[in-house]
Amino acid sequence: MEDTETVDITFVFSEKSVRMGFIRKVYTILCTQLLVTFGIIAIFVGVPAVSDYTYNNLWMLWVAIGLSFALIICFCCSGNLRRKTPWNYIALSVFTICEGFLLGVASAHYQGKEVAIAVATTAAVTLVLTLYACQVRGWRDR
Repeated sequence: MEDTETVDITFVFSEKSVRMGFIRKVYTILCTQLLVTFGIIAIFVGVPAVSDYTYNNLWMLWVAIGLSFALIICFCCSGNLRRKTPWNYIALSVFTICEGFLLGVASAHYQGKEVAIAVATTAAVTLVLTLYACQVRGWRDR
């Protein structure tokens, strides 16, 4: 009888609830990354001293590109960095900050309106994909 109760308890967690939990986790991480990135970009675009310094010092762009490539190589070469629980969140956070820095440096070379259009477009696409992911049925649900 205990085996039947165990099966009934595990049956409560349907594939849809697991899938929805996964979608919530992924999109929570994605939205956090986007907020951090947009915050860093806002500093580079909105603060004139930072924008001018970045615009006049091209070495910052090369440092940002180098850091991004170094992190990508670390991700490719180290499976533990991607798969072990505390390290993967730390690595993802560092990667998000580096990508925000790269995008901030690149955004300093453009007008605020152009950057705002890019931010709005990214937010709209993310919203549409989130709504689609929450509404789509899995192939076993059909």
